[in-house]
Amino acid sequence: MNQCHECGGSMLLVDTTGATSLHSCNNPSCAMFGEEYESTGLTLEPHTTSRGFFVFEFKDRYGEACSLQESSLATEGAIWFGTDGRCVQGPPWSDCPLPANVQNKSRMHLTQAQVIELLPHLQRFAKTGYLKPQDAS
Repeated sequence: MNQCHECGGSMLLVDTTGATSLHSCNNPSCAMFGEEYESTGLTLEPHTTSRGFFVFEFKDRYGEACSLQESSLATEGAIWFGTDGRCVQGPPWSDCPLPANVQNKSRMHLTQAQVIELLPHLQRFAKTGYLKPQDAS
């Protein structure tokens, strides 16, 4: 069963006539209640880290492990977002071993202010499939 990306509640299947399925949140107190949105099959696995921070884990278009996680940064709100890191060498491209004392962190560490700046561009892409504004040359 699909979970609402807003509240974690269950989703109602509304329509499956297209390539994607339309869903609506079943929780009356959720902002997404009654709002239909397309589900592409992305599975967000919510949980809490061993240090108590909320995280969504998921796979990207190429099956890479990714996450969106609350940061422990004490001075301002921030998140970690991106792939969970792996070492790649090439060409030809292949995974490579890392020494035990090396971490390959490829996630972005974004402040709340940075996310606010990025949101209009991400929302435009979500709506149109393009980053570039339609009126820009």
